[in-house]
Amino acid sequence: VTAFANNGNLKEWLKKNENQNIPKSFLLKICLGICKGLIFIHNESYLHLDLKTENIFMHDLTPKIGDFGLARKKNSFELKGKICGTFGFIAPEMLD
Repeated sequence: VTAFANNGNLKEWLKKNENQNIPKSFLLKICLGICKGLIFIHNESYLHLDLKTENIFMHDLTPKIGDFGLARKKNSFELKGKICGTFGFIAPEMLD
């Protein structure tokens, strides 16, 4: 279950605001929020495996990571030979 995001996903939000002069400090705040979310996920021993702008949801201009359909517990599966994620967003280590 994903909490309601009143500003849609990050891809939609960026598209809707592409002609706005968004301060770099605000964009940095979004990036930092995503990084903090990933740190939390990784500290809980999970890998998201499908991180992309469509899976970052904006609620009150705060990024929330969602869509854990491909997420896996660290060390619970073998990465070699398995490609999962969205083409163009696949982590390079998945292609080794």
